[in-house]
Amino acid sequence: MPGAWVTSQQTLNAAGQPAPVPSSFAECLRTESGPPTLQQVDRCVADLGALGYQQQVTYQPAGNFWALQWAETGLYLGLTLALTGLCVWWLRRRLS
Repeated sequence: MPGAWVTSQQTLNAAGQPAPVPSSFAECLRTESGPPTLQQVDRCVADLGALGYQQQVTYQPAGNFWALQWAETGLYLGLTLALTGLCVWWLRRRLS
């Protein structure tokens, strides 16, 4: 998804187990000059799919950005208030 925040990704083999991408993929992308073409990449990815390889991606959609920002802000403000309260309590206790 465009604009998504990808938190993790891994390649799975046909059995659904995490596995490294086979070396044949790199060989498939090798060219005599310059980077591989988009058609060549699509063909190599299709070959991996035919072998049962999948890409598992965990992400947060771009629409969750502000909700996550506000949740993080609230968490940090809460921690700040708790630490400030603890410091005030500690100082008053020690000075009295």
